Amino acid sequence: MPHLTVWQDLWALLAGLVTGALFGLVGGGGSIVAIPIMTSLVGLTRVRVAMGTTAVAVALTAGLSAVLHARRGQVAWPYALAFTLPGIVGVTIGGRLQNDLPTHLLLTLLGVVMLFNATFLVSLSSAQTASRAVPKRRQIWLRVVPSGLAVGLLAGLFGTGGGFLALPSMMLGGLSLSAAVGSSVVSVGSLGVASALHYSLKGLVDWRVVAVYGAGGLFGSTLVMPLAGRLAAKRRAMSYGLALTLTALALYLIAHNAVRLLYTGGRVV
Repeated sequence: MPHLTVWQDLWALLAGLVTGALFGLVGGGGSIVAIPIMTSLVGLTRVRVAMGTTAVAVALTAGLSAVLHARRGQVAWPYALAFTLPGIVGVTIGGRLQNDLPTHLLLTLLGVVMLFNATFLVSLSSAQTASRAVPKRRQIWLRVVPSGLAVGLLAGLFGTGGGFLALPSMMLGGLSLSAAVGSSVVSVGSLGVASALHYSLKGLVDWRVVAVYGAGGLFGSTLVMPLAGRLAAKRRAMSYGLALTLTALALYLIAHNAVRLLYTGGRVV
């Protein structure tokens, strides 16, 4: 694993701080931003190591955030379970698919996923105040299970938690925003553990970066939880700001890696 400079450590700490803060406020999303930071600023030039390191750190950060949400009674356990079980199947499938994909194709696909996340953020910000009837248990599974499978697939492929996909599916399933955030964090954390185990067994984790990233994540989670209520009124502005950030990063990843993919001829590197 590479020796990191002080500045690279600070970038890893900042990535963790952002991830932890987003888990506390909107149930996820920071991990998908962290991967470009890991590869371009922290110094993890091996993309799969960056993904594995992010997966482990996200699992730790989401675990703490899940405990904080559960203590506040903000977790709907039937939803979390309906999301997590098919998600673990998705992690297994995604992990196997990743072995056969070129690195630049993985990053290009990650950029596409980030664009979808940005779209979800914008749609979520306009749907926060909508009231929905609580569905029956069977309807919960029908609405949440497909999203759980899709997010698990993404977690296996990219080492991301998929919180921005989990949260809208929870809300469409009938949950209030606060319950959807808490349930999303539990699900993302569970899938993060499964994804982290997959990468760890392959030796694709930089544990020093995990420690720095995890420290930032723990601080970010505990910092924003008392402020979550005050910041609720500003969630729309934050959602649009994050959507713009995701869009910019996504376009960079797609443009940069699509060209390199053509030069490498689609070889698995």
